[in-house]
Amino acid sequence: WCQETQIKANGRYILEPTSTSCQIYRVNVGFPHKAEYLLLESRRPVGYDSTVPEEGGLAIWHIDLRRKYGAEEKHPGQAEWPAKHGKVVLLQADGDHHLQSGEVADEGDLFVQGQSLLPGDAKTPVVYPNSDSWFRGKTRSTGIRISNIRVKGDLLEFDFFSPELTDNALPCDIDMKIACTTVD
Repeated sequence: WCQETQIKANGRYILEPTSTSCQIYRVNVGFPHKAEYLLLESRRPVGYDSTVPEEGGLAIWHIDLRRKYGAEEKHPGQAEWPAKHGKVVLLQADGDHHLQSGEVADEGDLFVQGQSLLPGDAKTPVVYPNSDSWFRGKTRSTGIRISNIRVKGDLLEFDFFSPELTDNALPCDIDMKIACTTVD
């Protein structure tokens, strides 16, 4: 198993392909219970991931250790969701939910350049996927934003922001071509 590194600050993060580095980030901030969190990993077409489409992308897993494996699982748009959600759910970038329906993975499942994972918005119909908690069968915004995803050589980088973290600094570009800014 891979060792998880906890994200504890807003900023730009870099991941090597999980299949060659076993590097994974864990996000607990914003979730109401320590058993619910996100795992982030770079899935690239190398090593045991050689069948991953094109450049691969960022896999974002929603984990809830309070759920049992094999328990009935529903997905957004179905009755009884989120009360009956999975223990380990890949937040599919295309929002198709076909993995929860027993189908195979496809090129739309990973987050790629130009895509973001954002919090849900209580004022509009729920947009899925999002970074919301499913605590006690109700959605709750975590405020988490994962954006500016891009592949650079063997590395995948992304920006992470949570309003619960005290540092509101937005990251500098890894090439240092963009100055650092601060969120008001």
